[in-house]
Amino acid sequence: MEISARGRERFCKDCNIPIRIFQEPYFTDRLKLYDTFYNTRQKWDIFLSELGKYHSEQDYFEEYNHVKDTAISDIKNTQAYQQFNEDDMNKYGVTHTNLPNKDIFSIHTIICDSTICFPILHIFHSPTIPYYSFFITQYSIFCTQAASPLIS
Repeated sequence: MEISARGRERFCKDCNIPIRIFQEPYFTDRLKLYDTFYNTRQKWDIFLSELGKYHSEQDYFEEYNHVKDTAISDIKNTQAYQQFNEDDMNKYGVTHTNLPNKDIFSIHTIICDSTICFPILHIFHSPTIPYYSFFITQYSIFCTQAASPLIS
């Protein structure tokens, strides 16, 4: 049975495989590429054998949707789910008032630990550091020195 791009996409989504191109021969190439990390070939073979139990890919998708819809319906019909939906979520609000309301991570600062801040832009734009590789070396030395009290 020929598997459509939609079927390949369903396979990748269900198996959490980071392939985003579903046309052949690119899809098969990506399966081979990711096999070491995700065991994609074995998962693909299992998917094909499961798909072979149906008359067509469309039958598979209909069964897939039926199972999914039944599971969702069964969960929604439980008393726990209905109680969760009826609960007032405002009573679980954040009570800490001193938390910042903006991003605490920025390109300007890398926090090595709670007491050490390293201003990246000042060093990166410094005229004494003309090369990126030198910057990396200096940064590595800084982090090693910053961590040394923690190590000893």
